[in-house]
Amino acid sequence: MLDILLVDDEPTIRLSVGDALRAAGHRVTLAGDGAEAMASIEAKVFDVVISDMRLPKGDGMTIFRTLRDEAPSTDVILITAFGDVQDAVAAMKEGASDYLTKPFDIDVIRLRLERIAERRQLKSELEQARAQLAAEAP
Repeated sequence: MLDILLVDDEPTIRLSVGDALRAAGHRVTLAGDGAEAMASIEAKVFDVVISDMRLPKGDGMTIFRTLRDEAPSTDVILITAFGDVQDAVAAMKEGASDYLTKPFDIDVIRLRLERIAERRQLKSELEQARAQLAAEAP
């Protein structure tokens, strides 16, 4: 189960994707604009933030860059209705987990989230193994 912040100014997308992610077993917080997203990010660390690129009161790249600096363990998936190759390349080069264009199939997001959850689990197990080895070392 991942703790997810979903940011989109379109209520139908925000609510339908949020419901689908909850049904998949994730904890989901919703935000309708950049200001709500930033307030949520300041209050809590999320495992994953899924954010639209173009938002009222902010934008997805600003949210992504804030997270990269303040919560680097948070994975970010950026979504947009305006598929701009330059934006996608820039986001991926800067470390975004993924970049999707609307309309998207909810199964695509579920698959991305499964991969993120698996990677986070493996990283946690590796850190635990390293800590155990360090504790056992003379």
